[in-house]
Amino acid sequence: EYIPKKQFTKTNKTIVKTKIAVGQFIFAMWAPFFLSVPLGSIITAKFFRKRKNTFLIIVLGMLFNGMITTLISYHIIK
Repeated sequence: EYIPKKQFTKTNKTIVKTKIAVGQFIFAMWAPFFLSVPLGSIITAKFFRKRKNTFLIIVLGMLFNGMITTLISYHIIK
């Protein structure tokens, strides 16, 4: 049976370059903040599914981003 070679498109290359350049920690911390929480978490889990600490980093990132957003809004309103 003939199995065709996997072709890398421009989109795939961009995704891989971003994944390598940014890294797991920064991506897991900020993807749920800039995207929506479900979408950012799904994308992060897809990229880094084999690493066991990804879920913990996502949760800590959401907690950290929530604190920052609350502090900023508190100081703007005050």
